[in-house]
Amino acid sequence: MNKQLLHVSVAAMVLLAALLVSTTYWQTWAVGDLADRQDNAIQLVSRLTAFVAGINEQYKHDPGFYTAGPYTALLIIEEALKTTKGNTDDAAAFLKAKGVIR
Repeated sequence: MNKQLLHVSVAAMVLLAALLVSTTYWQTWAVGDLADRQDNAIQLVSRLTAFVAGINEQYKHDPGFYTAGPYTALLIIEEALKTTKGNTDDAAAFLKAKGVIR
């Protein structure tokens, strides 16, 4: 067998094994940590679904850029305030908290 092809095959098998191990880890042992993360997609989708439903109910149309933009900005500010426990006196800490929100 070609030596270079053998090296590529071994590398591909190692990467496949790493993918299987990491996927199993996330699905089995880290599931609790994933549920607690701020950027949990399920929580985000439920909040945004409620937002869209509220706009549809009240204004009879889907939210556009000028509706969704401020809403998203205020979500980021809300999470930053939660992180800093409402302390806005330390501007650097607030901006740092705002910067790590996803």
